[in-house]
Amino acid sequence: SVLSWQSGDSFDMSVVLASLLIGVGYNAFVVVGYAPLAVTTNDQSTTTCPVLEREADAAAGVGHTPGVKQETKLGSQKKEEKAAEVKKPKYAVRPPLSLKSKFVAEQEAKALAEEAASTSPSRLN
Repeated sequence: SVLSWQSGDSFDMSVVLASLLIGVGYNAFVVVGYAPLAVTTNDQSTTTCPVLEREADAAAGVGHTPGVKQETKLGSQKKEEKAAEVKKPKYAVRPPLSLKSKFVAEQEAKALAEEAASTSPSRLN
């Protein structure tokens, strides 16, 4: 309805813009509401990295942490192979359609065939 009316408030226009960007392949979303500064700036200085915790546990010899999957050499090779593969985007822009008429192409081919047929007997004589 926003596109048909060609009017709307800022929220309506942001939803239309996000829809267009998602259709072209961007990771777009609309955020509404309030958030603390740490969320808006993605400040993760107060959280501990789970990778560092696992490394510290492994160095201390604690062993397997419950709920955490241990990585094997084979598993790391598979992950590297998956990372090497090129990911196809979920959404892609379609290539433009060919607007050339099939009828016109057939007529041009027929005209070329007639020209070739008319010139070939004269060459033999």
